[in-house]
Amino acid sequence: MAKWLEFRENIRNYFPSLDQSISRKRLLFFFAAAYTVVLVRTAWMCDDAYITLRTIDNFVQGYGLVWNVGERVQAYTHPLWMFLVSAFYALTREPYYTTLIISMLLSLSTAVLLLWVSRDNIYTLSLVGLLLVGSKAFVDYSTSGLENPLAHLLLAGFFIILCSHQQPTPRQALSLGVLAGLVMFNRLDHSLLVIPGLLATALRLQRREIVRMLAAAGLPVVGWTIFSIIYYGFPFPNTFYAKQTAGIPRIEYLERGLVYLIETGIVDGLTLLGIVIGLSIALWQRCPSSIPASIGIVLYIAYVIWIGGDFMGGRMFSAPLVSAVTLVALGKATPLPVVNWVFFFSLFLVFSMSRPYLFSKIPLRGIYTKQATVKYVSGSQLDPEILGIGGIVDGRSYHATLWLIPLLGQEGGQLSEWLNCGKKLRNEGYYFYIYGATGLLGYYAGQNVYIIDIYALSDPFLARVGLASPPQDWRVGHIQRPIPDGYLLTRFTGRNHLIDPELAKRYEQLQLLTTGQLFTKERFAAIIDLNLSHSLFSKLRRNPEVRIDYYRIFYRKSGAVLSNRQMNILFPTEISNHEVLISAKGNYQLEFRNKKGNNLLSRQIISNNETATLRSFQLSKVDTICILPLPDSSVVVYLTLVNQEPLRCVYDLDEMEVLLQY
Repeated sequence: MAKWLEFRENIRNYFPSLDQSISRKRLLFFFAAAYTVVLVRTAWMCDDAYITLRTIDNFVQGYGLVWNVGERVQAYTHPLWMFLVSAFYALTREPYYTTLIISMLLSLSTAVLLLWVSRDNIYTLSLVGLLLVGSKAFVDYSTSGLENPLAHLLLAGFFIILCSHQQPTPRQALSLGVLAGLVMFNRLDHSLLVIPGLLATALRLQRREIVRMLAAAGLPVVGWTIFSIIYYGFPFPNTFYAKQTAGIPRIEYLERGLVYLIETGIVDGLTLLGIVIGLSIALWQRCPSSIPASIGIVLYIAYVIWIGGDFMGGRMFSAPLVSAVTLVALGKATPLPVVNWVFFFSLFLVFSMSRPYLFSKIPLRGIYTKQATVKYVSGSQLDPEILGIGGIVDGRSYHATLWLIPLLGQEGGQLSEWLNCGKKLRNEGYYFYIYGATGLLGYYAGQNVYIIDIYALSDPFLARVGLASPPQDWRVGHIQRPIPDGYLLTRFTGRNHLIDPELAKRYEQLQLLTTGQLFTKERFAAIIDLNLSHSLFSKLRRNPEVRIDYYRIFYRKSGAVLSNRQMNILFPTEISNHEVLISAKGNYQLEFRNKKGNNLLSRQIISNNETATLRSFQLSKVDTICILPLPDSSVVVYLTLVNQEPLRCVYDLDEMEVLLQY
């Protein structure tokens, strides 16, 4: 036995790196396996992913890259991701599992790639593994249905090539250009992460190689921008105008951006610590390629603060984290062992303090566990208290009814009420609907339902109507726009009923862009005018005195006085076998219409009505009720309400009713 121990010791002396090599391989396998488990346990889809999926469904079915059929609006921010999912969706025609499988394969590829790159140093491998498994931002947005998984893989590939070669060959420079172009084509604002590296590389190349690299990087972005201007009429997605041009002072965006950074530090300190470690290692080594990479990360974080962050916690920090982790994977341990151990134990401590995705019964981390636990178990809708500081939401927690494992195992999981509402709209022949959460609802409603998004993410007109006095509690991505008088009736009937002449003119211009023939002089003139003019058409108050159009119901305790104008109550489908209750005072005429308000069914005159009286009228195939004062008289309307209303299909429509009914 003693001789055997002596022989093994001699072997270790001759091959000192043998055990360490085996340990590194085991550690790499452990982290890869751990991340795979975490990936499956935390897989989910968010409602916003279905906004893109509605466009994909329309595209695959031949209606074009549109959100509402017949109206060219870019309601997505990630063209490359949209095309990638479209290719597989065309084969499966299934949204949930198709998108999740693509996301999981991309995310697993990113994790294995980063672990493999860091395999030569056990310390670096440990840092990378802890960050991949422990970062809430990276884990949460390894799925979700958004573009993050594709962005992660492209960014990792870009920075690996950038930082691995001090003097890149022509082929490597071309690869950098191609990857940078795909990164920017996937999401334009990620250009801040890669442009500094591209420019730094260009300084070390010959002129011909520079041209090839920059051409490869710019071709997808320039090509898409030209297509977007021609097809949609604007260079940027409609979501940009909806989120950033609401007339809210920039200082308020900066405040929310700082809050977003602080909230990430509170809920997901591991992500921010990982970014700091990556930047520190890059700066410590003073590598010519890692410095511009670090500059790109800092620029992107500054940009996130500038735009106010996001309403989903951590989403905007997953891309800079992957960039920083790539720098960690490519870097070496610092010359000072104490610094290495401080980095490692700080990371491990923050990792341990959080609820690990790997071990907890319900895979949650952060401060929103109580409400999400209820939702995970019961499938119920979340309480508004799920919102954190600044209205930021834990996206995966909020969408717990769309987690993969509960749906597979039927552990109390159920799909969202928004999905059920969308199916109801499709199955019961609805053709007009107004709501805010338009992802699942919009996708499952299908092509025959025209949907107005009160947050204007898919509405180019409302995206250009600002707020005269923004509310103090506004949320990024959820800025409710005031509805101009006559706009609902305009969308419903297809004819311009906007009261404001300037808004009516701008609406006609937008219609030319979104529904007119692509190649006409008038349309190109409108494109130039709308893009060069001020981004906002008007700033309106959210609560006008009286409107000419209301959706589904109207109620005002003090009443609305109509003298020289009418009031239109619009329904999302034709209603039969129900009564409408109308409380009004004065002499007026009622018109009952259908075919989106364009066909008159019947009229009734109500006169000698000196006191407020509640009357009921039987409805038969009615989708519009018009209340008109008789000549030389006025009417005060207090209430219109369908008895036993058949139109409600989700439980949280109150926010929409408050917005539209005043």
